[in-house]
Amino acid sequence: MKIIKILFAIQFISLSLFATDYYCDPVNGNMNYNGLSSKTAWKSLEDVFARSKKFSAGDVIYLMNGAHGRPYITGSNSDYVTIKALPNHNPKLAGIQFGKGSYWAFDGLTFTADGSGGDNFKSTFIQSNTDNTHLVITNSVFYMAEDSSNWTFNDWYTYTKNKSIFALSVRGNYFKFNNNIIKNVYFGLSILGDNIEIKNNLIDNFAGDAMQLQNSDNVLIENNIIKDAYIQDYNIQHDDAIQLMGVASPMNNVVVRNNTIYNFSDEITQSMIDDNLVGYSMQGIILTDGKITNSVIENNLVVLDTYHGITINSSDKCRIQNNTIARTPNKVNTENVYPWITFYGGKGGLHTNGVVRNNIAYQYSIASGNLDQNNISISESSLNNNFTDYSSFDFTLKEDSYAIDTGLNTDISEFDLAGNNRLFNTTVDCGAYEYFAEENIIVTEFDKVIKSSNNDGMVYDNSVSDKNNPYITDLAQASDGSGGEGMKLGSVDLGSGTTPVSIILPFQLPEIPNGNIVEKAELNIYVYYGRTYANTNIDLYGLPYSRVSNISSDMHYAGDFSFEEGDNTGIEDNYFAKNVTNGNFDTARNEASVKSKDLANYINAQYLAGAQAGDWVFLRLSPDNIDMNAYHYFMVKSRDDENKAPTLSMSLVKQELMGIDDSEVNKLQVYPNPVFSQNNTVNIKLNNNSNSFVNVNLYSTSGALVYSGETKLQNGKATIDLGSRISTANYILRIFNNKVNLVHRIIVQ
Repeated sequence: MKIIKILFAIQFISLSLFATDYYCDPVNGNMNYNGLSSKTAWKSLEDVFARSKKFSAGDVIYLMNGAHGRPYITGSNSDYVTIKALPNHNPKLAGIQFGKGSYWAFDGLTFTADGSGGDNFKSTFIQSNTDNTHLVITNSVFYMAEDSSNWTFNDWYTYTKNKSIFALSVRGNYFKFNNNIIKNVYFGLSILGDNIEIKNNLIDNFAGDAMQLQNSDNVLIENNIIKDAYIQDYNIQHDDAIQLMGVASPMNNVVVRNNTIYNFSDEITQSMIDDNLVGYSMQGIILTDGKITNSVIENNLVVLDTYHGITINSSDKCRIQNNTIARTPNKVNTENVYPWITFYGGKGGLHTNGVVRNNIAYQYSIASGNLDQNNISISESSLNNNFTDYSSFDFTLKEDSYAIDTGLNTDISEFDLAGNNRLFNTTVDCGAYEYFAEENIIVTEFDKVIKSSNNDGMVYDNSVSDKNNPYITDLAQASDGSGGEGMKLGSVDLGSGTTPVSIILPFQLPEIPNGNIVEKAELNIYVYYGRTYANTNIDLYGLPYSRVSNISSDMHYAGDFSFEEGDNTGIEDNYFAKNVTNGNFDTARNEASVKSKDLANYINAQYLAGAQAGDWVFLRLSPDNIDMNAYHYFMVKSRDDENKAPTLSMSLVKQELMGIDDSEVNKLQVYPNPVFSQNNTVNIKLNNNSNSFVNVNLYSTSGALVYSGETKLQNGKATIDLGSRISTANYILRIFNNKVNLVHRIIVQ
């Protein structure tokens, strides 16, 4: 293993050493330039490939504002060549046509047919043939027109159907399509190939199929939102959210998980109904042609106005589990339809070795010889009794839903559709959501109480004691009459004049049980002395965690309070101050932090940033007035006083703190990503239709909390202004309330 790691590191370093950045500027560029800077940029991406420019693995081609046309891209690379938007730019393309090629990645681009990307748009934005492999498309937008709100039925035919508009038609293996938006097109994705990943995308406003996959093996379709099927024309083209076709050969090893599908969630007017604009016959997850094997369909919410919620007509060794199938609250179909799960032979199909388990639907058809386990049938009259807010598309479970604790604990996933633990109590719930009761979020009063380290307050290297460095002394007579050893805090003469000093308290992190986070935290200290003319307030900061408890001189600070002071997190302004009038000695007392949520957020951030049990966090007490007279200080008891030593108390709550690797992000879309530092606004979309409040925290990768706020979701969406203090860097974004706790890496450029 060590040899493999070393070889991998050498390969990575070699790749980065020889990689080159190139720039394309359709407005001011010139193909006679070298393309190596924004000042010497080439012209459009289409011009670059028309000149047959060659690239190497690891190269990045940055696109600047303007129309980049429809390049014809060929070339097989040994690793990815990336084509991406230059920060603060919004390049547009009419499309891309692939010849034979491999290892191409596209990030942060806009594909449009409105002319702003070029006037050479064809019927498909991205078209690839069967000779392509290893294509990656992320953080990009595809649309026929940016706004279709005023389109009529005939407009949809004119602009999309008659031109057979596809966002992408990909024929090739190893294709990834993640964190993208497709809107106002006829078809979304048409894929034929193996090893396909389609995650965290939004497909909104379409008129044909949102996704088609044919004869594909090893497919992951996860965390996508598909909604708003326009134009009702079932006799010509039935619309499907996810259509699977295993005709030439059975599709094998397909996972369709954690997707949210609404046939129509936008407001519906009578004029839209009269104009047949609402595609109420859209079907959900369906395989009517061919066969599928060794596959799983789980944790999906399918809300529609027709019968086919999940329909599989031929299969072997497949499992349909924990899905919720319901009729849409926005009913347009005048027929009394009751959405189903069908696992029954159609078109001559057979089902063998299959399982249908823990689902919620109106009706089921399950072929004999397959397991029918713990499925729940609902009716129109039971919708409001089982779902939190059926009319507002909130299909989480009510506390008295008969789907709670009625499932079977076999083959269950780790998380439900909302990101909660799939198994909350001893028995799993049926449907896509696990019931997560607020009364079960019980905060135990300080599960963990930790005393400060023997290293408290002291710089490890005594040779730098002339720096901003406190020390421990034995005060003979203190305010409480006890005297004793303690740490000086405030203004102290260290031999070369008056120096304001801070105190740093190391605490060793405890083991946090799986499924728990820190709900609140409190720092307790004992202040047993304050000089008569001490004239400063004391602020509380959190510092980045460390594997060791050593304190260095550069960790100390004195000055005005700031929520972000370097890599440090401002936790509480004016944590304590002199408690008597000027000219008197302080009254000895305990001081406790009141910003329990902010302190808890700081501690959680350290775990998010990689801290583990046994690592050290550091809380600093800092004087905010640096213009103090000598010897005007406070005294705080040290670790050596067992009865009055500083303590950090934490209470834990049962809530899963999910990983920050983008490959593990569950049901949270963040866009744009990278975020442009010129405005520092970011959009979030949760994979539900919630209108609830969520807390928003942004951490540096060292664990510093640089932004904290609250926002109201509208149909699961919100725009967040991160403020002017956010600089160019990598960050960790956390979105949480009592039901969700999601994290995502973002980049600010």
